[in-house]
Amino acid sequence: MCLSLVESATLDWAPIVSETSDASDITIRPATPADAEAISRLVGDLSRRFITPDYSALGAATLLSHQTPEAIAKCLDEGMHYLVAEADGVLVGAAGLIRERRHLYHLFVAADRQGQGIGRLLWAELTTGLESGQITVNSSRVAIGFYERLGFRSSGPPWEKDGVVAWPMVWNPPPAQTPAAAENLSCS
Repeated sequence: MCLSLVESATLDWAPIVSETSDASDITIRPATPADAEAISRLVGDLSRRFITPDYSALGAATLLSHQTPEAIAKCLDEGMHYLVAEADGVLVGAAGLIRERRHLYHLFVAADRQGQGIGRLLWAELTTGLESGQITVNSSRVAIGFYERLGFRSSGPPWEKDGVVAWPMVWNPPPAQTPAAAENLSCS
């Protein structure tokens, strides 16, 4: 497993995305170990700004210890399905799935690029090809609304471990639409 905290807690922050977003300058690609430093800087800065102010000193230290360049590199080396979003060669978003693509580990977008559809683009790319099965996330308080807009629903009460607090949520892919079902939806 990527890190021991991932067994029971993974916190994520994601931006609110407007319906009139424009992410036309964004390139999404698989992350490489060479991205670990930039990913760590992005998720660490956002965590310090939006997540850790709600935490005790222990919780903040625990969360941030799992966001170091070394921790990110280890996850990538262990085969995490991780994507990055870039604009003009600058990392502006990062997202990753673990546990055989069944748990959302990260979904972060740079503060100055929030509301531009980057989080939704990363999510869409992460879930491409997933036709069945649930995806879980342990959300931070500030990300709950975003995850709900993606289709996640609460799957239990919030919990705490080592000062890290999370709200468990689950996402189910939309049912596959058969050609016969699509015909029944036509306006003829």
